[in-house]
Amino acid sequence: AGALADELTRLEPAEVVGASESSLPLTGPWVLTEREAWRFAPDVAAEVVKRVYRVRDVSGFGLEAGDAAHMLSAVGAVLGYLEEVRPGGTGHLKAPRVERSGRYLHLDEMTRRNLEVVEPIRDDAGATLLQVLDRTLTPMGRRMLRRRLLAPLVDLAEIDARLEAVAELHESAGDRRAMRESLRHVQDLERLAAKISAGRVNPRELLALARSLEALPAITRAVGDPATARLRALLRDLDVLEDVREAVEGAIDPEAPALMSGGGVIRPGYSSELDGLRTLREGAVDWIAGLQQSERESTGIESLKIGYNKVFGYYIEVTRSNLARVPDRYIRKQTLTNAERYVTPELKEWEEKILDAETGIAAAESRLFIALRESLQSATGRLQETAERVAELDVHAALADVAERNAYVRPQMSAGFGLDIRAGRHPVVEQVIAREDFIPNDVKLDRDAFAMILTGPNMAGKSTVLRQVGL
Repeated sequence: AGALADELTRLEPAEVVGASESSLPLTGPWVLTEREAWRFAPDVAAEVVKRVYRVRDVSGFGLEAGDAAHMLSAVGAVLGYLEEVRPGGTGHLKAPRVERSGRYLHLDEMTRRNLEVVEPIRDDAGATLLQVLDRTLTPMGRRMLRRRLLAPLVDLAEIDARLEAVAELHESAGDRRAMRESLRHVQDLERLAAKISAGRVNPRELLALARSLEALPAITRAVGDPATARLRALLRDLDVLEDVREAVEGAIDPEAPALMSGGGVIRPGYSSELDGLRTLREGAVDWIAGLQQSERESTGIESLKIGYNKVFGYYIEVTRSNLARVPDRYIRKQTLTNAERYVTPELKEWEEKILDAETGIAAAESRLFIALRESLQSATGRLQETAERVAELDVHAALADVAERNAYVRPQMSAGFGLDIRAGRHPVVEQVIAREDFIPNDVKLDRDAFAMILTGPNMAGKSTVLRQVGL
């Protein structure tokens, strides 16, 4: 779905409207889901958008008169479909954002494949540019890097802003390593935010969220006072969501299981009601544990034991050789090959106390966990904002790390016509051969010489030079 979304967002409206199934540039085993035409009507779609994002009108999304109708049709139809297949699962979706042409370079499918940006030319082998550059440490950073490779910037000021951030982290190796060490502990904040919003997060995932948030202050301290505007903007007022972390740590037991059914989710001391039920259960369990010794003493049966199973509950087991010593107050419950199992009214009474306590514990834990989960839903937007900032920091630090490892230099970008590459290298090819075997080469093109003819026999490296310049 992500790859399909990436592909569709790069198409011009005219390429989508009226496109047949065979004309869509689908490169995977996609399933085509047909939707009724009325769902694409602008007025119907506008109502869906307003309902999902709780707005009175859609003008605030940056739509202009010439494109409002078809953009609303697309967004409204997709949101309507998501509401059907995942009811209540759209609360975490960010508002749609219009991306105008001129900001990104459009890469068609053939170009992306030939340059091996994210997929190798041969499915069975080969490296990609993404594999070369991906030193990210968080899932959010990995996804952001992939998106950026598939939609390269053409805005010179924005390109330089990114390069300056990478250059500062490249030069400040100690700060970069400290930041990356903290980033290792940050898990997928974007998806955790989505799960919280949809009410599908489990106890272990909340603990993972708390551990991730705990690492954020160290990320801000690692760089200190950055010199570049981009890093300052990312680190300034970075919301570490301390209130969210404290809420989770105060409620969830550090050893909590993944599922609520296992119990032990809410930490002791969080709820007096829950603590009381646990005390009652533990007291009953202790009484039953002590019953075994007291019954051995009163009956004189040293092999007597008390056990439990889910079908029969608690029981007193006596071997056949000791049946003559069984007192009249024992009530036969089950006959085994070598033993008899009994209960007593007192044992049944304590068993009911345990079962009632466990039922109350399960209900209380579920109620408290749901209340916590719902209270965290208001922080979904903050989590997403923090996740995006952390992802970009991860990408900048990863590229700086790659530059150091592979001896890359910062390109000097220009709005002029010329292209001047000195000692250029093919980043993908040199990963599959020894670097000493790859011979760097120069390429210079300007208005006086804006074309180049490459000749030579097969295996001479013509396509390598072409792809190298493209990358």
